[in-house]
Amino acid sequence: MREKATEAVVFLSSPLDRMSTRCTAAPVCWFTKGYSLDCSTMRNVAEYVRNEFAKKCIHIPAISFDGLWHNISVRDATNRPLTN
Repeated sequence: MREKATEAVVFLSSPLDRMSTRCTAAPVCWFTKGYSLDCSTMRNVAEYVRNEFAKKCIHIPAISFDGLWHNISVRDATNRPLTN
């Protein structure tokens, strides 16, 4: 009775100065998803990816999402704004 995954989530890494390089973005993680993926699970996945970069001493200064997951990039796990 499981629903088939109908969408994909793709994490891309890109340099801050994308005009100075031929490679503007590279996929670093992806998975298929259905409608049951909630915001807290998506936040955990994003933190996992970010932590894996940190283990390799790669600093991720910004993260962005479109549409449904935009809130993850502007609010913390307790729903407080990340900016003052």
